[in-house]
Amino acid sequence: MLPEPSPIELARDFDRERLATWVEERLDEMAAAATRAIWQAVPPYRTSGLEAEVTAHCRQIFAVFAQTVRERRDPDLGDFPQTIGHAERRVEVGVALADFLKAFRIGQLTMWESLQAFPADGAEREAVLIALVAHVMRTIEVGSSAAAAAYHQAQQYRIADLERTQRDTLERLLDGQALLDQHRATLAHAGLSGVGTGDTSYVVIVVTPGTEARSAFTDHAPGMFVIRHHELVGLVPADADVERAVKELHAAGVDAVVGVSLTHEGHASAPDAYREALLAHDTLEGAPGLLAFDAISPLSYLVRRPDPTVRKLVRPEILGFFTDDLAADGVYADSLEAYVAHDLNAKDAARALHVHVNTVYYRLERIATKTGADLHRFEDVVELLVGVRAVRLP
Repeated sequence: MLPEPSPIELARDFDRERLATWVEERLDEMAAAATRAIWQAVPPYRTSGLEAEVTAHCRQIFAVFAQTVRERRDPDLGDFPQTIGHAERRVEVGVALADFLKAFRIGQLTMWESLQAFPADGAEREAVLIALVAHVMRTIEVGSSAAAAAYHQAQQYRIADLERTQRDTLERLLDGQALLDQHRATLAHAGLSGVGTGDTSYVVIVVTPGTEARSAFTDHAPGMFVIRHHELVGLVPADADVERAVKELHAAGVDAVVGVSLTHEGHASAPDAYREALLAHDTLEGAPGLLAFDAISPLSYLVRRPDPTVRKLVRPEILGFFTDDLAADGVYADSLEAYVAHDLNAKDAARALHVHVNTVYYRLERIATKTGADLHRFEDVVELLVGVRAVRLP
């Protein structure tokens, strides 16, 4: 008398065709049950609008299970081509990777619960369950790997596409060009839908170093951000917490230089907003911090941004003196600017420069002697400041 076959032997020999057919006849029922379980256990899916799409995905995965059972083989990555499209839609609606994978596992566990109703008795049932446990686990393992890889790929494509569309939109705004539908859609995605119609107040920011600053601003200041040359240019709602982003950067050891424009409405004023933010940024002269355009005085604007014509109006002896000074160590230019910045108070200027007050007096007297300027006359002081700026800037 031949011995009874062991459960392991039965697991190899049970009627796989019958099981595969049984599963295929119940694909719709099982997929619906899996979707209900996912909606109950994974909150982000409840507002995703993807219920029909998730049901279709579950059905596809369960069909792969049935097919590989029939073919007596393990699932492989090639069995999950549809997962790429499903991952793209999860990324589009903001479902996180962890939630995507959790939903996948819940779907597989729901399938396992359904499989336990497969009609078999005694040793055959035991053999079927042993075989199915292993096959379900392999399906979960391979399917999860396919889902994670597809999600990562979709996310990278999404980021690249978003950067491209944001850059194109920002360039059109700064060039004063008309916006097309795709540019308005990009603004809407960034929470700036009203910019195109003048219904949303916004500011433009210019930040350096741009690459290091980007993550802090995208975390704390919703809007549109583009790396443009070496700087980060952002168009953000007027009530965005720009100061918090700067503090985050400082805490992380990043000395950001940030210029902020006036508040604007409507895309037509974007070029002006950018120029204001750039001027505020450049006024800081590389010193870490945040400066809003409306904090710049008219005098500061004039002496910090001289055009080529202004240089022609400054006396040659002033330009010559500061050209030589800045070619050396620039102590006279620094002392003059500190003196003016501290309301013509030599003691305060000395403290800021970390020198003795007599040193400041000596330098100011030498400036007056060499340039013929009277530091007690407002117009002479302004001319000296313009001369320093004209020499400092290209």
